[in-house]
Amino acid sequence: MAKQRFLPWMKFFPDTWLSDTELQSNDFATIGFWANLTMYLWKSSTRGKITGTLSYFANLMGCTENKVSKYFANLSDSKTANITYENGKITVKSRRMWREERKRRLDADRSRRYRNRKRHAENTENHTEIPDTISQIPDNIIDENEPPENAFKIVDRFLEMRLLDKKITDTERTAWAWEIEKLHRIDNHTWREIIRVIEWALGDQFWYEQFNSLRKLRRNDKDKVKYFDVFQAKSNKGRSIRKQVEGSTKYGKNEL
Repeated sequence: MAKQRFLPWMKFFPDTWLSDTELQSNDFATIGFWANLTMYLWKSSTRGKITGTLSYFANLMGCTENKVSKYFANLSDSKTANITYENGKITVKSRRMWREERKRRLDADRSRRYRNRKRHAENTENHTEIPDTISQIPDNIIDENEPPENAFKIVDRFLEMRLLDKKITDTERTAWAWEIEKLHRIDNHTWREIIRVIEWALGDQFWYEQFNSLRKLRRNDKDKVKYFDVFQAKSNKGRSIRKQVEGSTKYGKNEL
């Protein structure tokens, strides 16, 4: 997982805090507990989310386990935070902090790619620019435990790399995410397989122009073969050829 960037401060809006009816419905002790916990959520290596045992949170917050359980129940009942329990571990997530951190990472990645494209354009003439590959997606962007979320992450990444003529609607974005989810759930492709196939299609000069919708992946070509399978076969063939070339080059050097 990529190292979390240190940020010594965060945005805080007093008016939003005071007007949050879900938060303010809690008692004063619970509100204070949440205010302190958000500081740890901000400093967490997975900013906006912390996972630990009940005793871990008790030590972290400096109170008894009974009080932590009570505060967590209050925060969950008031929908102030997302709190889940699994295998003796508790996961606390601040929805807003988690969402804003994801946006910050995507914006930073987008800026990085823009600078790279600009430098490349300045140093290259008569070159058709191909977007950065999707395989450069940070490990922490893909969470194998959240399949629906993964589908939306792959859609958003595709939209950043494939510059479309017009912005798609939220309805279309959701429909594309369902297509990705079906590739994973019904067609039994792993998330990384899906990413590699999309990467290949966006890296091919011909298919880059033709591949303007993720719906295409589960549609059939004229031979009744899904485009996903077509792209996957071509990408596998390309890797096989590269391996053969690398092998023959290595053999030649040994002969010399």
